[in-house]
Amino acid sequence: MNAYRLLLPLLLLAPIAAQRTVIVDAANGPGTNHTTLASAFAALQADDVLVVRAGVYAGLAFSTALPFVMMGEGNPIVQPGTAWQAALQITTYGSQYQRIAIKGMRFESQTTGQWALTVRSGYNTWPAPTVHLEDCEVLSMSPQSDRVGLLAEGVGLTAHRCNLNTTQVIGSLASFVDCTIWGCDQVVYQFGNQRAMTAIDVLRSEVWFVNTTLTAGSSNGAYGEPAACVGFSDGSFTAGSRVYASGNCSFAADPAPNALWPVPSVFHNYLYYYAAWPTVEYEPGVVFVPSPLGPTFSQSITQVTRTIPHLRATAAPLGGVATFTVHGATGDFVALLLGFSTYAQRMLGHALLVDSAVASTAGFAVLPAGQEVAFPFAVPNDAAMRGLGFEASAALLSTLGGIDATNPAAAIVQ
Repeated sequence: MNAYRLLLPLLLLAPIAAQRTVIVDAANGPGTNHTTLASAFAALQADDVLVVRAGVYAGLAFSTALPFVMMGEGNPIVQPGTAWQAALQITTYGSQYQRIAIKGMRFESQTTGQWALTVRSGYNTWPAPTVHLEDCEVLSMSPQSDRVGLLAEGVGLTAHRCNLNTTQVIGSLASFVDCTIWGCDQVVYQFGNQRAMTAIDVLRSEVWFVNTTLTAGSSNGAYGEPAACVGFSDGSFTAGSRVYASGNCSFAADPAPNALWPVPSVFHNYLYYYAAWPTVEYEPGVVFVPSPLGPTFSQSITQVTRTIPHLRATAAPLGGVATFTVHGATGDFVALLLGFSTYAQRMLGHALLVDSAVASTAGFAVLPAGQEVAFPFAVPNDAAMRGLGFEASAALLSTLGGIDATNPAAAIVQ
């Protein structure tokens, strides 16, 4: 029997009163507190909810130890404030309790090698601060080479329902759920061919892909280095990256490489001569689309096929329903952990971004033959909850007695 009626006790633990709503509006409409992001971040206080109204905003690079939420209304666009920096670059200096959440925003880079959104930790240690992206677009608008979108370095990252150009994950624990990630196609610029881009580069990281589509850019047959879908560059003798792929995932390499170049792999280990190989664990239903005559895996990659538990989250509208869906093997016993604050740690060897000291076990279930169970929660129509973040993970006990954990998942009340 399912049991998920514990939302009210959880709400009583939520720090609703501590949140301050700050309106950022480039048009200086009613209720505006700031007309620029720079001004809003300069006055930032802990747990602020920055509501960014529709418009085009100049980005910036800034550092903070404070937790905050930034929510877009009407698809606001952030573009680079200067030619050399990312559209928005956030360096975190808080502890594993620091959490930054961004919802409903579009970030655009405009020149070669310029990231659209960079989130990184000022300390190269784990546990680290966490970043949640929800319903965001992180895109390169450049006509040049090295068209890149998201860079996550040294953080715990959850991304739900996001559209991302080439993404790079370095020294992080990352979870991509219901996302689309793609590399830009090869183009001709300034009389030279610019290479196609990977969908994602993984360096010394643990990355989950759940119901996510990843597509490398196309070389369109032009001369130039073709693109793998997922590229590994661990450069380590002690530990390799680990990727988990479950649900309706697909991975596609360069569909039209030039015949004079080696055919790219779907998963490519660029530093294959290091002793610590990356590992790719995937479910039987995951789809791989190699380049014509190309391999799925390059050399020096460990492959594991198995059922991989995962967790997905819907949006959490005021007065609506937020649903957390757990996937696993038929007959698995599921326990869902749900809370409203972050504490980056590990559970059963995987990332746990919910603070287990104040979270509650929000539901139990046995997975049916369909291998999924949904836990819906009513979200009260209380404006004070706006910007509040659900944090969740689940643990599964198999019929054979083994215990496994899902990826972390999150939802921001809007």
